Amino acid sequence: MDSWYITYERPIGGVGSALLSITSDGSSLLEISGPVSSIGLPDKQEIGEYRAIIPTEMANSLKSMTLAAIREANKHNEPQLPGTPFLQMGYGIDGNAPDSLGVIPLSVQMPAEITQLQNAILPVMKKLLEYPSNALHGNAQCKSDILPSGKDLELICEFSSTGTDPVIFENPLNPGSGNSTMELWIEKIADNKEHISVDDDDVIIPLTVQQISLLSGLKSDSSACELKPGQKIKFLIRPRRTVYMSSGQYSVVIRYKSNVEDNLSEAGGISGTLRISAGKFTVKQK
Repeated sequence: MDSWYITYERPIGGVGSALLSITSDGSSLLEISGPVSSIGLPDKQEIGEYRAIIPTEMANSLKSMTLAAIREANKHNEPQLPGTPFLQMGYGIDGNAPDSLGVIPLSVQMPAEITQLQNAILPVMKKLLEYPSNALHGNAQCKSDILPSGKDLELICEFSSTGTDPVIFENPLNPGSGNSTMELWIEKIADNKEHISVDDDDVIIPLTVQQISLLSGLKSDSSACELKPGQKIKFLIRPRRTVYMSSGQYSVVIRYKSNVEDNLSEAGGISGTLRISAGKFTVKQK
C-alpha cells in the first residue's frame, strides 16, 4: 500500500503561516513562520520546525477528516479579493504532488467538516510545539522601565536555538546591508486600560545595522548566522535618535524577519517573522 501524506496550512498574524504535514506512519512536521497566538496556540516567541510521531490511529483519523474537509472546501469557489487569507488542506501519495487540494477563505462560515478538522488539528500542533527540531527563540526587555523625555530607548534582545539541530537565520548585523532585519513597534497604552490605543504617539522604527550592537555570542560577517542547540546571541538595540513621545506608558515589540533558503548549503535555514515582546516602559516629562 502506498504511503500517503496530508497537509494543513493557515495564515497566522498576517505575516506567516502554520503548516502541518503528517504521513501515514505518523511522522509529523510543523513549520511555524509567524506568531501562533492568533490561532489559539501558546506564544513561544519562536519560528522554525517541530517534529514528532503521532499514533497511526490518530494519523488515519486525521486523514479521513482531511479528505472530508477538502470535499467541502471545494464547494466554495466564489471569486475572492486579492490578499484574502485562505485555509488550505491537501492529500497525496509520498513523493508526488498532492492528489487533492481544498482551499477556503477564512472569512466564510466554515462547514462542520472543516471545523471538526480544525478542532482535531489544534491539539496536534500544540503538542508538536514541545518538540522543536530547529527553532529560533526570541527574548527582549527594555534596559530601563523609566524613560526620561528626550532620552533614547535602549533594549536588550537575545536569540537562542531551542531545537535539537542547528538553526540558521538571517544576520541582523549583516555588514553588507545598511538596513537590519529588525524594527521596533512602540504603542501607547490607553490610560487606565490594558489594551493598546490608536494614538499619534504610536511609532514604527525600522532599524539600521548601526543601531544594533553585539553584546555576546558568535560574530558573523556573512548574511546568515548559525546557532547550535542551546547557543545564544545577545544584542543591544539603541535607535540613537530621539522619537518624541508624550508622557505615559508604552509597550514595545521587536519584529525580526528572516529569509534563509533551506537548501543543501544551509540545511536548517528558517524564514519567517519573529514577534518579540520587550515589555513596557514609562515616559516622564522633565
